[in-house]
Amino acid sequence: MQAVFSYVFLIFLAVISRSVLVVGNNYTEDFDEEVYDEQIVCGSPSYFPKLVNIKKIIRGVEAVNHSWPWQVSVFIDGEHECGGTLVNETFVLTAAHCTPDHGEASEMMVVLGAHNIMIEESQREEIQVYRIIRHPKYYADMNTFDIALLELETEVTFSKEIQPICLPSFDQIPSPGSTCYITGWGAVKDRDDAVEGDGSDMSEVLLQAPTTILSSQKCESFFGESILSDMVICGTSTRGDTCQGDSGGPLQCKSENGKWYLAGITSWGWKCGKGTPAVYTRVSKYLDWYEIETN
Repeated sequence: MQAVFSYVFLIFLAVISRSVLVVGNNYTEDFDEEVYDEQIVCGSPSYFPKLVNIKKIIRGVEAVNHSWPWQVSVFIDGEHECGGTLVNETFVLTAAHCTPDHGEASEMMVVLGAHNIMIEESQREEIQVYRIIRHPKYYADMNTFDIALLELETEVTFSKEIQPICLPSFDQIPSPGSTCYITGWGAVKDRDDAVEGDGSDMSEVLLQAPTTILSSQKCESFFGESILSDMVICGTSTRGDTCQGDSGGPLQCKSENGKWYLAGITSWGWKCGKGTPAVYTRVSKYLDWYEIETN
């Protein structure tokens, strides 16, 4: 009887060792790629980000590898120019000011699944941009309607390192005082403060920082009539800031259901790391435009 029990137990162990464990869209190392693609859920990274009150994107806080799997690098003429956010198999959202004025998609490429942007990592995927779709009301001099879609030439292959973020609902915005996160490979010092060789270049690894959401009233008190307060989100923190090269990247917030959603797109600000708010394009205000352009 004991021998029969041991045999059955060994079979049970063999079966579970071959299975895929799915808990909140987190997978064991021994996962089936085909099953994984079928189970993909937006805003649910396989590698949990480390959410601690750490310093800044400026001066550098390295993210956990692939813990923000929707973060992409937008390359123009072979160099990192901006950030972007993967929202489905075909489209990346970024800032309109990150796109060429003459609209040549052939100059643009997106890099997905990267952590160190300078290394050809095995999970890295590079896809050419097929079409640039700027918001028709984008006005560079005023930084208004600063949002664009990049349609990719080929569909993205989802993996543990490459996943989409959720889009917000039409009325979903982070509440004042709440904490969201910014990520990017941008400069670690403002250009005005840069000295060659002192770490003022772009970061090689993906950095992250928490940022506190401000009310529309506080945002207007900083920028006055230079912003459309109902179209943007402002965030500030003594622990984090975006800078050159972070534009177009995500302002990501965690919803009540535990999934991350794209609240904003890094747009502009005054002097990096000086305590003034950064301005993010409010994604929930552009969902009608997004749905029309993506069919």
